[in-house]
Amino acid sequence: MCGSLWDCIGHCDIQIFSQRAKPDRGGMQYTSTLSLSLRICNGAPIAFSSTVEVSLACHRCVRANRTIILNESAAAEHFGRSIGRGDHPFDGRITGFRMDRQMDVGDTDRVEASYYLSYEFQPFTDLKYPELLISPQPTWGRVHFTISCPCGRRSEVSTQTNLIRPWRASCDCRRTLYVENEQVILFSKALPGT
Repeated sequence: MCGSLWDCIGHCDIQIFSQRAKPDRGGMQYTSTLSLSLRICNGAPIAFSSTVEVSLACHRCVRANRTIILNESAAAEHFGRSIGRGDHPFDGRITGFRMDRQMDVGDTDRVEASYYLSYEFQPFTDLKYPELLISPQPTWGRVHFTISCPCGRRSEVSTQTNLIRPWRASCDCRRTLYVENEQVILFSKALPGT
């Protein structure tokens, strides 16, 4: 096991809610795991960011699919301005991180990382798109990380669920740092927290 502060692969079973809720009441805490699996250049050091971006429903904005920036210590933030009822925080954070690294075939290593997420959700009807089914399930994610090339250069890169693949990250020296042939970010089913 190796890692900075911050692995697991899940699939989504989405639980749907379609009822009106008062947007200023508190919601229920939910948990989910954002997992990613990368094949990287053998032996290349990698450090994951302590923040992730995820798309979640915000009952205070009364809108689905809001990009929320989660971290482990500070309050979560909306990416851009919050909407609806003025500026407001989002109750969510990263509760843990895990990373494993294994030698893979050829000249690559398999790095798996998991961010454990906790966030507030309350069912509501979207103000702009009332036909949307609102769920506590994250629908999109982005993870930033720094990877070092054997030549010594460091590259700051990110991956996200809607990246067009295949995609290749290369160093300025032209060495391939990692390749994505399929979606690498997956979310576990969102479950009510304890």
